[in-house]
Amino acid sequence: KKAFEIADMWGNAYATFSLAGMYHYGNGVEKDLEKAFSYYQKTTEKIDFPFAHYQIGRMLESGIGIEIDEGSSMQHYKKALKGFVQMNEKLPDAKLQYRIGMMYLNGLGEEKNEEKGIEYLLKAAEMKNADAQYALAKQYLEKETKDKIEEGVRWLRDSAENGNVYAQCRLAKECLKGEYIEKDVDAAEKWLKKAVDKEYQAEYILGSEYLSGKHFEKRIDVAERLLTKAAEKGNEYAQYKLGKEYLSGENLKKDIGASEYWAKLSAENGNAYAQYMLGKEYVRGENYKKNVNEGVKYLKSASEKENHWASYMLGKMYYYGDQINKNEKIGIQYLKLAAEQGNDYASNMLVRISQGKGKKQSVKHIKGKMGYELECAMRAMKRALNDESQKMRNMREHEKLME
Repeated sequence: KKAFEIADMWGNAYATFSLAGMYHYGNGVEKDLEKAFSYYQKTTEKIDFPFAHYQIGRMLESGIGIEIDEGSSMQHYKKALKGFVQMNEKLPDAKLQYRIGMMYLNGLGEEKNEEKGIEYLLKAAEMKNADAQYALAKQYLEKETKDKIEEGVRWLRDSAENGNVYAQCRLAKECLKGEYIEKDVDAAEKWLKKAVDKEYQAEYILGSEYLSGKHFEKRIDVAERLLTKAAEKGNEYAQYKLGKEYLSGENLKKDIGASEYWAKLSAENGNAYAQYMLGKEYVRGENYKKNVNEGVKYLKSASEKENHWASYMLGKMYYYGDQINKNEKIGIQYLKLAAEQGNDYASNMLVRISQGKGKKQSVKHIKGKMGYELECAMRAMKRALNDESQKMRNMREHEKLME
């Protein structure tokens, strides 16, 4: 650090950029994102360095160490992209090509340009860049045409063979699903074992499979160990699964304290399933110590993340005044929300409320019995049409750490 600081004082931009990286990632110093941003800016004041522009763009885009400024972010991304392209023209480099390709695909520095993005990714992939191969695989598998799927599978295999742990996890999942490639449980287990020491998503998937026994031989002790490792590294899904399993006692030995501990960590990491579980358990007080206020707080968090069971539970509680102050208006709002999120119980309850209140109240609260029944039918039709979209969103949620 001292050497870099001296070099920075003498005007060495690369030393300045190195200091920025140290503070950004906490390498050898205490992590300080504001200092990191300052040093990245200082770098660009000395030289037009695309890597520094790129980092500034990211930080401004996400509000890391600085307030969000999308306009300034795009300007820095634009300078970064221009610099990367020039560098690659002088000396072709697979890592640069991958970076350029992803910037075009994501619209960073220019409007989204899929054609250019794939062009650069192909160049990098042909130079055996595993990240580019995996990015191409995802692009082609999403096209869902036979020729593109075949090409996507080929790149996925190449990326996995070249050591990309995300590709190994995705390939394992595809081997288990048998949708794009022939189902091969042994191959799936092999790829997960390859990735398991490098990526906690693999620990979560393999642990879940050993726990369920659906595809692999059931190995409870190994499953618990793998899920715990993933949970300790911050995997919200592993944390939720442990919370749920310790609560039920079906596969793991029942442990209420451990259940509450892991569920809370998962909820704090934004997992809506964990938030709903905690909310429900705190309100009921059958397993965790009863705490209605805390329970309602977690239910509201889950509802905001479109957990329809949380919205339905809140709707009933408010409508009937169950353990909280009765408020029919708020109750109906949550029931409507739950119905919109796909909860049929909420839809049915709203219809029953409309029938019981009489015409005047029905119109006031829920647009009348016939109108609401038609609305429910339309919602049901919309949910049916959106089934595939929902499945994709669920799959992406469980794959977000691999994106």
